[in-house]
Amino acid sequence: MNIVKVSKEDDIDDSLTGRVKKFCLKVLNIQGIDNWEVSLFLCNDETIRELNKQYLNRNCPTDVLSFAQEDEFFTEHKIYLAGDIIISLENLENNARILGIDKNEGLKRLIIHGVLHLQGMEHGEDEKEQSMIELQEKILDKLTGERLL
Repeated sequence: MNIVKVSKEDDIDDSLTGRVKKFCLKVLNIQGIDNWEVSLFLCNDETIRELNKQYLNRNCPTDVLSFAQEDEFFTEHKIYLAGDIIISLENLENNARILGIDKNEGLKRLIIHGVLHLQGMEHGEDEKEQSMIELQEKILDKLTGERLL
């Protein structure tokens, strides 16, 4: 059994948290992950910029940050505390407009992306890192029709 804890800034619609939680649980299930706890935080650009600066020394907003638990840490119920995913809905909206994509699809992609990072995957130029993006898109295809926004 996986646990997803979704929190948000006050100006973000309360109804979104339940849909985000269910979607993240589906991603974990597709990946064959069990007994994980994931924390997911929905915020604005200012908050994610501060976190990006504090933890990665980058003084700019971004769409998603993932912080995997450094050590294997389990709760008393043997649930693995996998880490945190932070998503800026403001940045998501700007990127969707620039890229000409649907915001709903963009949010799904960011949740999947965050989970893959918590699994230890990275992306970049080489073939191994490209496979993360390919896997992200395969998972997204499996979850076509899911509405978050």
